[in-house]
Amino acid sequence: DWSCFKQSGEVASGSGEGINHCKMNNAFGDALGNPIADPRSQRPVATARYELYWMWSLRYSRESWLMLIDARDVWFQKPPFDELTARGKVSG
Repeated sequence: DWSCFKQSGEVASGSGEGINHCKMNNAFGDALGNPIADPRSQRPVATARYELYWMWSLRYSRESWLMLIDARDVWFQKPPFDELTARGKVSG
């Protein structure tokens, strides 16, 4: 859920294909899990998506391997995980 604004500060009805700047609603919380207002300034959704990636990554175990890509800019010449080998348990 986003609250988006035009460059003039007027409320917008969406991200406007990245032209409008937005704040995320109900994405942040206090230590007890109560929703709090987005503490960051309005920003393009293209920038805020990195915060979403971070939030989603928290749902995985510390031993999970994550690969985030912008699929429009990636061309796989071979399977991307072929060269990976098992690693020891992560600590810390």
